[in-house]
Amino acid sequence: MPLSGLVLADDSTGALECASLLATLGLAATVTLSPHPVDLPRGVLIVDTHTRHAVPAQAHALIQSWTAAPAPLYKKTDSTLRGNIPAELRALPAPVLYLPAYPAVGRTLHQGILHVHGIPVHLTEFAADPRQPVRFSNLLHLLPEAQLLTHPQQLTEPLPPLAIAAAATNDDLAAWAAALAQLSTLPTLAGPAGFLPHWARLHAFPAAPPAPRPKLKQWLVLCGSLHPHSRRQAELSAAPVLATPREPANPESAAYELAAQARDYIQQHHPDAVLIMGGDTARALWQALGVTTLEPLPELLPGVAACRSPHSPLVFVTKAGGFGPPTLVQQVKELFA
Repeated sequence: MPLSGLVLADDSTGALECASLLATLGLAATVTLSPHPVDLPRGVLIVDTHTRHAVPAQAHALIQSWTAAPAPLYKKTDSTLRGNIPAELRALPAPVLYLPAYPAVGRTLHQGILHVHGIPVHLTEFAADPRQPVRFSNLLHLLPEAQLLTHPQQLTEPLPPLAIAAAATNDDLAAWAAALAQLSTLPTLAGPAGFLPHWARLHAFPAAPPAPRPKLKQWLVLCGSLHPHSRRQAELSAAPVLATPREPANPESAAYELAAQARDYIQQHHPDAVLIMGGDTARALWQALGVTTLEPLPELLPGVAACRSPHSPLVFVTKAGGFGPPTLVQQVKELFA
């Protein structure tokens, strides 16, 4: 079956975040954990390429391998500049418009500098990421060949091979979408999940009725993120919690060890749902449970997604490390009460 649309995300929480946003719009969306699935679903396919921590050449090659797919493509990037963003954007068909702002979760771009709640990202907790510390806030340091666009009126044809769009509000993103709709041919679009609904509205993707939100009682919180926000959220969760050590000797192996603990807990206690903090942890758990395909529920909160799988009776809720207030777990539980 030919694809209707394609989203490439470099980690699991990002893939689910995109899928939930599409489900919220009433669109058919499926997430695959396979970098090259054999069976292509109806609607939009969201691929967890698992390239967040890959070497740049490997990430470039994998993204490039998807560019021949005859479908509109959105490259989902991390909202705090982690991962192989330069290598992956350079693998996309030109022209490329990169929209790094995600105002709904405090990510804004001003004068080429990415801010998180008003602070340049390299001065936030993301500078201490144990696997990929963020060293730059200036997008032109990462992508020196790019042209910075500060206003949608600058979006005129012919477009430069790579352009970066500044935005500080949701209205700014909407203005870029309106300008894109006036072009004769759309560029390849990239950015965090904030612009994804606008991308979807620029195309005629198949509809699907949103899945109903189930009632859930028994929860397990799985905290593989080392971000202080996630640690505090887990501490206040009032639910059973499994977590990695605060300073694991090997962050990658720690995710798989935590996933094995979670699998054993699930088999013994049979919770209704698992709330997972951290993309590496989410993928490790799904591998431990034999999950390869995920069907999204509509978005719960900005940056917080939920899904089911044909391979498991559980509901999975996922979030990246730096999202949400301290009471986020309780808020999510109340949405399923």
